[in-house]
Amino acid sequence: DEFSQCAGESSSTANLLRENWQLYVHSTSPETFLKLRSLPELSGLDMVNTAPDTEGMVAGFVPKGSSQKDVGVRLRQWNVAVMPNNQMRMILQTGCFRKVTNERFNIDYPHSLDPLVSGCASSDCMGRVINAGRSCYTFDGDHLDEREQTGAYTGLKYGYTKDKGILLGLGSTPAEARTVWEMVSQDQLGAMAMTLEFVTYNGNMDMFTHARVKFELQPTGLLQRNIEVVVFPLNVFNMGLTDYRDQRTQTNRVLFIVYLVVTLFFFCWVLRDLLIQLHLTSMEKPWYMFMPDYFMDDLWNTVDVACLVINGFVIH
Repeated sequence: DEFSQCAGESSSTANLLRENWQLYVHSTSPETFLKLRSLPELSGLDMVNTAPDTEGMVAGFVPKGSSQKDVGVRLRQWNVAVMPNNQMRMILQTGCFRKVTNERFNIDYPHSLDPLVSGCASSDCMGRVINAGRSCYTFDGDHLDEREQTGAYTGLKYGYTKDKGILLGLGSTPAEARTVWEMVSQDQLGAMAMTLEFVTYNGNMDMFTHARVKFELQPTGLLQRNIEVVVFPLNVFNMGLTDYRDQRTQTNRVLFIVYLVVTLFFFCWVLRDLLIQLHLTSMEKPWYMFMPDYFMDDLWNTVDVACLVINGFVIH
């Protein structure tokens, strides 16, 4: 399929799960875990409900053995996905509705969206609602606990992860992502926002890329979609294959030269002050006392030297 081609995988690889990997689900109830194992979508999968270092995920893929190493997945040959265990993850933000007390509107609209639920694709709406101590309901009027919600189909407990939301790992292959998505999509969580994110590294460009695909349902019913791609070049003079790479590269070089000139001027200024202090100290004390006198004479001298040292490390 198209997703497999974008990832640079063959169709046979795309339809397979990684060997020696298993699906992790955060379930403390043996009954719920047995129900999950019996679902048609999860039949034949190795599953576990306890695993170390799951990053607060409700579900995701983890290695079977402690010695299993997480190997980065190559995308289009030159890019390597670098997130641990699950190379792509999904963050959900669910809505919070409150009772409408105005008799003029509560017949047709018994519940309305809480004003705190806005901009959820870019911020932690669930965290704001929880911190405000709001009493939440679903659109249909059922009581809703933002800290932990129960899936309607699987019975899985979807817990809130601080500063993030409901966190899910989509594995490292299209088949693994499809497995988690089919499970979550049937649980009717009433998500107001969904964010997909992944991080890759390109050795040719010596650059990390952080990509986010955001979907947010507005109070009007409009579904907004947004794609954010941020590059982190480890080489400041290499801006990758972006359209503005030549302009940014030349700008960075000019600014670096200016930075060198200003730092050199600053170094000469500090050196001049040191020579003056050496002359003044030599008139009354041994010459080697000029450094303590320099720092004790004015506190800003200490700040100047500290800034000069930091500038040297930056240039290095």
